[in-house]
Amino acid sequence: MARPASADPAAGAGGAWRYERKFLVRELDPRLVEHAVRIHPAHFREIHHQRWINNIYFDSAPLQFLRDAVQGHGERIKVRVRWYGELFGRVARPVLELKRKHALVGTKDNYPLPAFDLDRTRPLPPLGAWFGDLPWPMELPGTLAGLRPALINRYSRRYFATPDGRFRLTLDRDIQYLSPAPGRLPARPHPRDGLITVVELKYAAEDELEADRITHRFPFLVTKNSKYVNGMMRVGRR
Repeated sequence: MARPASADPAAGAGGAWRYERKFLVRELDPRLVEHAVRIHPAHFREIHHQRWINNIYFDSAPLQFLRDAVQGHGERIKVRVRWYGELFGRVARPVLELKRKHALVGTKDNYPLPAFDLDRTRPLPPLGAWFGDLPWPMELPGTLAGLRPALINRYSRRYFATPDGRFRLTLDRDIQYLSPAPGRLPARPHPRDGLITVVELKYAAEDELEADRITHRFPFLVTKNSKYVNGMMRVGRR
């Protein structure tokens, strides 16, 4: 199956390895975080309209991907189905994302999926069923087909980039979590993190030195952060 160009303007070239630096900003008005981005000497400018991102994360029965993330393994993988807009109802353009991490760099491959309806009353099937009549991609390990939904999350994202496009930055806020198991989905997500903003800076390996200069001009510190790990802790699945 061909890989489409990423629908995420923060992603850059599909399949390319890149660095990500994350800032978990707590107890600071999101408007002040955005202001720090807009007045930064790197001249970040908004490149896309604000929108909601929805994800269903998949994991093995013993939650091996979660364990790898918590333990900080050098080789990690994240498997999720992503779409934009409303959480429930008809999802017209879902995409399977396979995100791989090697030490400090990562890459993401995308695979289009058939449209589906997300209904609170229907249990979510294993990953293999999400392809419908489409063939399973030959480059994906067959063992991934048995992965089951482990977490649903959603958040509002804004997109920024430097004028030359070498550095892309996202602001994520209003992060919400739902547990997909067992049985019916919850009527509403767990309370959103109102005063938490996740800032992510993304760039190519050759721009590491300049990235140091950019991050040092922010009034917040680089941190480790995983929305998957945070969400699993929030819904009580560890």
